[in-house]
Amino acid sequence: SKNLVIKNVQIISKAGASPILGDIVIENGIITEIGRSTKAPNDAEVIQGDSLFAYPSFIDAYSHTAVPKPEKKEDLPKVKNPGQPGYERAGITPNRLVEEQLDITDKSVEEMRKLGFGISHCVPRGGMISGQGSIILLTDKNQSPFIKKNISMNGSMKSARGRIYPSTVIGVMAKYRDLVTQARNAQTHENKYKSNPVGLTRPNYDREIQALYFTVAGKQKYFMQGEEAKDIHRIIELNNSLELPLVIAELKKANSALEKIKSNNLTVLVSLDLPDTIKVEKVDSTKALDPKREALIKRKQESISDYHNNTKAIIEKGIPFAFSFLDVKAKDIHKNLEMIRKTGVSDEAVLSALTIDAAGILGISNVAGSLEKGKFGNIILTTDLLFEEDHHIAYNIVEGIAYKNEKKAKKPTKENSEAGNLSGSWVLVASLGDNEQSGTLVLNEKDGDISGTITSAEGIDSDINDASWHGNRLSFNFDSEVDQTEVNMQVDVNVSSDTMKGTITIGPLGSFPLEGSKSPSPKK
Repeated sequence: SKNLVIKNVQIISKAGASPILGDIVIENGIITEIGRSTKAPNDAEVIQGDSLFAYPSFIDAYSHTAVPKPEKKEDLPKVKNPGQPGYERAGITPNRLVEEQLDITDKSVEEMRKLGFGISHCVPRGGMISGQGSIILLTDKNQSPFIKKNISMNGSMKSARGRIYPSTVIGVMAKYRDLVTQARNAQTHENKYKSNPVGLTRPNYDREIQALYFTVAGKQKYFMQGEEAKDIHRIIELNNSLELPLVIAELKKANSALEKIKSNNLTVLVSLDLPDTIKVEKVDSTKALDPKREALIKRKQESISDYHNNTKAIIEKGIPFAFSFLDVKAKDIHKNLEMIRKTGVSDEAVLSALTIDAAGILGISNVAGSLEKGKFGNIILTTDLLFEEDHHIAYNIVEGIAYKNEKKAKKPTKENSEAGNLSGSWVLVASLGDNEQSGTLVLNEKDGDISGTITSAEGIDSDINDASWHGNRLSFNFDSEVDQTEVNMQVDVNVSSDTMKGTITIGPLGSFPLEGSKSPSPKK
């Protein structure tokens, strides 16, 4: 159903927003209400959002999602004149539309959807100019997937295969200049002919040239793949003469090109295809180190560090960006996002790049990228705050259709399977804006049931209700007074050994960070 209501969920409407408890109503795939006291259609599917967090679904800004790999490489046809091999043989197919290659049932769609993605900018596979990309919803085969068709032209600095022109970087750059010049001249001729054909030859241009008209007129962005600094310098030099609306895609290591990207006011899509860290080798202290091998390992480590710190360097330079998923394997996406976070990139910056910033680059921020009335009902529901270690995407809702993700069962351990380790006294601290409020929580477990009392700094005791313990996740609520008014408060925390961390939701005031530490047991 495209009619759906999510009840009593912690809503993070956009990157940087604090959680707010409320409901979300989706009608015909569009968010119609968000907040408290909402009204839902009678036929709406209902998801109980207790202990869940709602975020905007992620946006894949650049990939081959839903574009299957060819089963085998086609045999290259022989070319009589290697200097003029023809457009397709040279990898120049701007007239190719991604919908010609699209298969919404391809396994990549489900893989990305399980990871939290609701929208993809999918681009054709190909060579120097691969063709035109479209923006699709990651829905199932029963739904039309297109949001916007043919919104991008896509290419790279790839040379032609098989010793034909253009077979070198210089040849590729020359061919780009030739194609763009031809397209501009042809477009001018066609416009003049439409206005007044008297005395003019009837236009008759190759479809490959005609396909470039929107791009050369600045009405269609050109996404050019450039992985490293040397590629970026060449692309920017080339575009200084082409003057196309350029976006650099699949950028892996910018290094010395950062300043040039910034000075040219370019937007980039940062690749999530990151190398793994080099494992530290065991050193035999009785043997002398090989200086050459030691230097080689050091250079590799420095290079890998450049890849991992690429996003951080781009943010520090103030360059607009989102993420690119062209080369990364689906199973590595969350792991590589964690690598980027470990370099010091904030959770807000990562989430923004996955949602509203990606939407802005693709020109769909009016319908996607945040949870607001009138936008697509694209929502992920997580069991914890998004970047917490044990969070799980329980649902990915795409245009109002809920796709449930079953969590893989973990082998139980003493620490996370027994509620008994919760028993004892805990000191809690809630951060309420500029103020902090402390209290004491005493928990007791008996036969799997959890009970307890929470005591405020003023000495007021409140019994906890509806305590729930799953994995490392503890939730409960209690009633307390705020400005002489009784308010229900909801606690959701992740427990690890003798610490807990999460949120406390104070009625209509919203959610606030909460941390706790377990008091040492008294010695007998």
